[in-house]
Amino acid sequence: VATDDHAHRVTRDMLELAKLRLERDMWWFGLTERFDESVLMLADLLDWKRPRYVSARVTRPGSDEQPPETALLAKIREINALDVELYEHAVRLFEQRLASQSPDFADRLARLRQRNARGNLLLAPLARTLPAARLVLQRAGVLR
Repeated sequence: VATDDHAHRVTRDMLELAKLRLERDMWWFGLTERFDESVLMLADLLDWKRPRYVSARVTRPGSDEQPPETALLAKIREINALDVELYEHAVRLFEQRLASQSPDFADRLARLRQRNARGNLLLAPLARTLPAARLVLQRAGVLR
């Protein structure tokens, strides 16, 4: 049961330090929902010429309905409010870093997505059906 006097409660000072470290000390981080952009920015930092990956786990679109608000959900939101604030800060920082990319970033992102779409057509079904193939593709660095 979560309580307000939890021993590991995150404080506002901890949040501010995390924000500062994210800005100053993390030369790269990615966002799951912006995975392609994250991969391409990392590739640029590491001087990878043709990054690519095959998606083995693809989230299927679900219902847009929000679950009904309950006392438990409200408490979870309250307890995690500082985590949400850190995430929102990370999104803003990510957007700033994305905006500072080279002028050809959008074209290279489109090419990355095209290459991955072709690779996914060929390799993802194999990886999903054969565990050994999945392991080989992961070790080869083409499957995440």
